[in-house]
Order: sequence, then structure tokens, then C-alpha cells
Amino acid sequence: MVDAAAAECSALYRPPELYHLDDPAMVDERVDVWALGCTLYAGMYGDSPFQYALATGGSIPLAVLSGKIKWPADAARQQQAPAVSYPSEMHDCVTWMLNADPRARPSSADVAARLRAMLDSPPWLQTAKPGVWTPQFDEAPLPLPPKQL
Repeated sequence: MVDAAAAECSALYRPPELYHLDDPAMVDERVDVWALGCTLYAGMYGDSPFQYALATGGSIPLAVLSGKIKWPADAARQQQAPAVSYPSEMHDCVTWMLNADPRARPSSADVAARLRAMLDSPPWLQTAKPGVWTPQFDEAPLPLPPKQL
């Protein structure tokens, strides 16, 4: 199974259990939950959560097996650079899906329920938090300047 995964799966999206398989029973729908977590992270930040291993000359399997995720916001804070900010609920959900222990990783039904709950309470329906900008759909955009003829 590990050999088939090496041939068929992208290394940056392959779950830990497909690098080091102790028990074939550990391979179930949660491998797809891992891949979904990697895909959500990539959609948010444009790279795999384990891209840093390639960039630093490290080992992708070791990075995946460690379960350590490098969040761009963390790197931006260290460099005092601006970062894209997503709701903490989204970070928590991706972190939950990228649990290196497949027994602690959620099922697809758990993920669907959590994402559905997040969609039922979008930022524009939540109470504004002091000091945090939240996009509001009722804010009118600035008018366009008049066209010069």
C-alpha cells in the first residue's frame, strides 16, 4: 500500500499513514480528510502546508510525519510583514484535519458538519470584535471617480 501511494499520490498531500504504515486498517476515509485539509490550506495560502520542507532542503515525509504545519501568519509575524488573515475557526478546522494521528483525525462526516456550521455563521453575520476588521456586506463601496471625456 505504501508503494502504491508513493506511485499514485502527491508527496505534499499524502497522509502520514501512507508513508509509514503500521496497520493497514488505519487506511480509511481519513486519508481523504488529510488531503482535503492540505487542499484547503493550499487554497488559502497557495502552497502545501509542507512546502517548507522542500524550500529548506528537508524531507517531505519527515515534515508530514511530524505533523508540524507552518502557517504563513506565523512567518509574517516573525518578519513583521503583512499576512492574509482567515478566521481562527478556519485555521482550527484545517489543523484538526491535518492531525498526524489518523485515529484522532476527524471523519468526513465530522468535517462536513463543522464546515456546514461555519458556513451557517459567516463573518458578516457575526458580532464585530474590537480591533478586528470584519468584512460586512452592508458596507457601501467607494464611488468611482467621474470619467474624463
